[in-house]
Amino acid sequence: MTGVQTCALPIYTACKSDGTVSVIDGGSNTVIATVTVEGSPFALDVNTATNKIYVANSCGTDPTCTTYSGTVSVIDGASNTVTATVNVGASPANVAANAMTNKVYVANECGTDPTCNSPFAQGTITVIDGATNNTQTVNVGVYPLGMGLNTATNKTYVVNSCGGDIEAAEFQQVCHRRVDVVTIFLKRLVSNSLGIG
Repeated sequence: MTGVQTCALPIYTACKSDGTVSVIDGGSNTVIATVTVEGSPFALDVNTATNKIYVANSCGTDPTCTTYSGTVSVIDGASNTVTATVNVGASPANVAANAMTNKVYVANECGTDPTCNSPFAQGTITVIDGATNNTQTVNVGVYPLGMGLNTATNKTYVVNSCGGDIEAAEFQQVCHRRVDVVTIFLKRLVSNSLGIG
């Protein structure tokens, strides 16, 4: 039934200013828990298969946010507690959890440069194994901001705001002008969902 919520699922929202994640009851629209994470939580995603929430903290353990050595806090959705903290790249800005493979992809805007000064370094994607929290790093274009998952093909699409075409590992990446990237990304997703090349 379109538009009808049959199950009141929790909603998670990151509060960058105080380093917390609010857990909202989807049925009553009330905050049922507040989870303290690390510095400047910026983005999050939920692995619905494991009930884990992955929160990208732009400043990691630096409360002054003078460096951008990022971390990801792993929250157990059953207890609303942080169960692990994973070091990632500099200034993580996007998270995408693939429930089919139990992999989590984190876009690090500044790659391995914690100063995050212009001109920006090559960006990276940190791939977190959801079972072990071990990581791998994949170099991508400059200043990656957006990502999209295609779980049917196990492809992750990365949008780089400053260009740099790279294809590596499980990634298929396109980056031209920002508008072109979104258009190509949507066309490919539609094509894949219809079973077309």
